Amino acid sequence: MERNAVFAPNYAWGEPTIRELMERLKPIARAQTIKGVVEWLGVSYHDYKNWRYRKVIPYKLLIRKLMNEGISIDWLLAPGVKLLYPKTTPELAENLSSLTSEQDYRFYWKAMQMVEPTLKKHYLENSEAHRNELLNVYFLAQEGWVKTEVAMGCVARAMRRVSCPAAQEREYG
Repeated sequence: MERNAVFAPNYAWGEPTIRELMERLKPIARAQTIKGVVEWLGVSYHDYKNWRYRKVIPYKLLIRKLMNEGISIDWLLAPGVKLLYPKTTPELAENLSSLTSEQDYRFYWKAMQMVEPTLKKHYLENSEAHRNELLNVYFLAQEGWVKTEVAMGCVARAMRRVSCPAAQEREYG
């Protein structure tokens, strides 16, 4: 293979191997070796060897990295393949919009079912400012960095200390 050539196999008829995908990612990762690509992905070379042995492709990892880099998933998974992108009709767009709105509403409602009891538990006023602060914590906690109940409790205690200094004296006596 030519040194600067881009590895572009046509694996439209079957699933690519992990090695083929790593070769394809070399120019994007600015790496000369698969080990360099693996480092770019943020995992160890041992992980790559494990994937190769088990014949596993870490699609979630690859997709997340490509999305963060602004690179089309099609470029990696379907090189040289002419893909058809469905056109949406106004009716379909409206249905998708209402579905998204309904999902957003359910997500918000679930959050509020935790926010209001947290405010009560920590003797905080059920104000819009307090609700918004706890909603922000709830949504951030849903990303998995910390348990939701722990994060909301910490913020509620902090808000109580700021808005009710006497409560802090009772708590720490």
